[in-house]
Amino acid sequence: MIELARVSFAWPDGGALFTALNLRIEAGEKWCCSRQRSGKSTLLKLLNGLVFPHQGSLRYRGEEVSRSHLRERDFARRFRSEVVLLFQHPEPCCSTPACARRLLTASPAWPADVAARVAQWAAALGLTALLDQPPSI
Repeated sequence: MIELARVSFAWPDGGALFTALNLRIEAGEKWCCSRQRSGKSTLLKLLNGLVFPHQGSLRYRGEEVSRSHLRERDFARRFRSEVVLLFQHPEPCCSTPACARRLLTASPAWPADVAARVAQWAAALGLTALLDQPPSI
């Protein structure tokens, strides 16, 4: 489903996090890994197309995930509706007074039952109280 092939990545202010990393994750697989500051968040950002490898490739369902490919409306809509990153600290992501409204308007491709789904996931993640609150950073 999602595959990294010979991916190398480093932040501008640091050393290499990944060098020639190969990883394949099939639908339904769950991953949990590693110690603090080992690159877990960066790996999730790579898998979600929020940052891109310096070398190597990221593929989703056989299609390349790149800056240019994510500019293509159909691919971007499909990828963003199927690959979702839930941030560990979601509060800063909600920059309007109503976090629920921000979540509800995030994607025009979401199904009609999105309000119920937001409420369900917020409850499951213990975030219900945050839905109508402004961010506190």
